[in-house]
Amino acid sequence: MYIFLGGGIFELTGLMHGGEFIVSREATAKHLPTLETINSEKGVAAAEDVPLRYSPIASVINTNLMPAGGALWIDPGQFIINGFATAKHLETLEKLNADGNPESLSSIAIGTMV
Repeated sequence: MYIFLGGGIFELTGLMHGGEFIVSREATAKHLPTLETINSEKGVAAAEDVPLRYSPIASVINTNLMPAGGALWIDPGQFIINGFATAKHLETLEKLNADGNPESLSSIAIGTMV
């Protein structure tokens, strides 16, 4: 993953292993303590624990289809949730992300936060 620092400069910020959830900048600002708590859960998530599926309220990027040396570009302020925590809390993460972006179509899909 690369982040744009400005002035034509990009910085390598990390590697995706698969199954991570990238939270928007807006949702991160609104829900940071909850995201930190969720992300503190560590373990090993098997591939079948994080099924690649269509989500009506989140974009799914299959990094397995990226060419060698391919990369994801993230914005400053986005939060990356580890694969184990994503597998355990995927529905909650989708709702928090949509709640942090009320103008998005994804917020309409979930209605109000429970």
